[in-house]
Amino acid sequence: MKKRVGFLWCLIALLVVMAFAACGEGGSSGNGGDGSGSDGETVKIGCVYPLSGTNALLGEESLRGAQIAIDEANENGGLWGKQIELVIADAPDATAGQTETERLITKENLPLIFGSYSSGLANVNSDVAARYDIPFFELGGIGSDVMKKGYKYLWRTCCDAYDFGEAQAKFFDEVCAPELGTSASSAKLVIAHEDSLFGTSVAEGAIGVFKELGYSEANIKTLPYAAASVDLSSVILDAKAFAPDGFITISYVNDAILLGRQAKELNFLPSVWIGGGAGWAMKDTREGIGDDIFGIFDVDWPQYNMNKDNVKGLDEYIALYEDAYGETPRSGHSLGNYVGMQMMLKVLESAGSFDKDAIKAAASKVDDPVGTYTGGWGCKFDETGQNKNAPAVMFMWEADGLGAVWPEDSAVYTPEIPMKSWADKANG
Repeated sequence: MKKRVGFLWCLIALLVVMAFAACGEGGSSGNGGDGSGSDGETVKIGCVYPLSGTNALLGEESLRGAQIAIDEANENGGLWGKQIELVIADAPDATAGQTETERLITKENLPLIFGSYSSGLANVNSDVAARYDIPFFELGGIGSDVMKKGYKYLWRTCCDAYDFGEAQAKFFDEVCAPELGTSASSAKLVIAHEDSLFGTSVAEGAIGVFKELGYSEANIKTLPYAAASVDLSSVILDAKAFAPDGFITISYVNDAILLGRQAKELNFLPSVWIGGGAGWAMKDTREGIGDDIFGIFDVDWPQYNMNKDNVKGLDEYIALYEDAYGETPRSGHSLGNYVGMQMMLKVLESAGSFDKDAIKAAASKVDDPVGTYTGGWGCKFDETGQNKNAPAVMFMWEADGLGAVWPEDSAVYTPEIPMKSWADKANG
């Protein structure tokens, strides 16, 4: 596999040139205008990710995983005996997502689209695809609203935001509360979350499960904030005043770093800190917070430090990633999109074409149990198109990186409860 460092930006530049050329030619596409996605010996598929703007790092990491799966498939004969080619669109925000998804469908005549990393993008991109009756596969946006609209040709390979929130609540209840000597009737919790569809959906899932487990609503404080905030001291001070047993945060990269730094600056040390995916799994967040991140938990898709006796393929995937990009994976987002693309290609291979009803029939027959794919993923789509065999695992940051702590069969670390003081973290 050839090195792909910087390949995304080259592709983006090429797409801009192609877009202008298409406009000058009356909007003709490289697919012969028939919407078949086929051009000679290639099969073209469209994808939309944030490759610029605030979510560029996570969007690029997600696309890297999908590209590895495409390269792997092409080395093994491609799709229907043809090589697969991605037509990539950059969508830094929802407005661009809508515009770019429509362009891929109406100008590029692509018969299938996937993406999107961001839940907000997943929401609008799937809306556009549904309006044109184009099959859409979401590999990364976990927002709960995405799959509630009843779209006939929409599938999501990753888990729902509720699953992240459920894991946060159950981990605190089953593991943390007993260690802290507290219980559902007395434990106090703060849930601080960025206020987009992603953060709000995960927070709602956690709150709902806490209530089901008997936790008092009066003992749960919710603190929404804008992910683009440059100062989250008010969130930290509000949380500190509430004196919680558990601090649950759902964040992207920049706001996760800000929360970590300002918590130390304002001497807020929760006994348990549980992150919720996205920024909390990124190496960049660890670098931004430094050793103070040690002991913070993160519920997420499968990452790379898990019990390899029970989870297959991690070392092999890391080798593929290093060969393609010259560095180790920056988070599990690439792995999630890698296996999600494998699921999508399996459905398409079985469908035999881009016919939307053939794809729907093929998707309904997939029944891969948890553990089938690299990292412990499985695949079984329910009637809404949601993959019910997508795992959520609890990890913890330590000097060796992010390692699994729960469920037990995935664990490589013992949960550290309560979290060490800031001074103890600095002293190792």
